[in-house]
Amino acid sequence: MYQNDLKINIPNELLEEMEIQGTIISPVFPEMGILVLSDGMFQFSKEIVIRIYRLELEADTQSYKIYYELVALSFSSYSDAKDFVDHLPNMSGIEMLILLNPEPKFQ
Repeated sequence: MYQNDLKINIPNELLEEMEIQGTIISPVFPEMGILVLSDGMFQFSKEIVIRIYRLELEADTQSYKIYYELVALSFSSYSDAKDFVDHLPNMSGIEMLILLNPEPKFQ
């Protein structure tokens, strides 16, 4: 489930180009989570990029900061990107591994 009431330090450069889709905090390790950002997420877009960043809680400020980018994914349709973003909080580890390591295409 996405949480939108978190204090997150996001660089202005990212916010100028990307839109926040949501954040997920680990139920097991609440000091860690992910931030989901998108570029081009419009209904008739043919080039949409979803970027997922690892978040870490800074103890002194009690806010999350971006630790590093985990993955960037491209989608050629709004519905595919939206389905991915909606399904991400409930995605299994196996689904994510398959998504990140697609079947090789042989010629």
